[in-house]
Amino acid sequence: MKRLFGIAFGVGIWSAAILAVADPAYASNWVVRLAAASQGEAHSQAVPVAPSGVTSTCQTPASAKQLKVTWSAVTHATSYQVWQSHNSGAYSSVATATTTSWTSASGLATGTYSYEIKALIGTNWVSVLSSPTTSRTISSNSPYCA
Repeated sequence: MKRLFGIAFGVGIWSAAILAVADPAYASNWVVRLAAASQGEAHSQAVPVAPSGVTSTCQTPASAKQLKVTWSAVTHATSYQVWQSHNSGAYSSVATATTTSWTSASGLATGTYSYEIKALIGTNWVSVLSSPTTSRTISSNSPYCA
């Protein structure tokens, strides 16, 4: 068995065991993965951090009732999930982006919108949600977006 950061790995067989660690913060920030061709050798990888600097802005013309969401890149992220809340409701996934911005369709329904972002590395590594954006309001009258 090899030991790395309190994690024991079996070599030559398909097994991995997580051992107790003194600091639980380390245990929650690392995950173990076994690749099919690894012959039982495990590798650890840090869980991606949440994107930062998430903002939403009104697109021009404001009558388009369209919002653009931007955020800072996360190292090794291959894509990002965009989560939207309408009128302070529950957040739901509305898009996947491969860049650090996403623009809604035009003609958003009236109401208040907030967004959060998750970073993905490949298909198995997902960050927690980012901090929410400042709410933007879409209205049926001018200025339409604020």
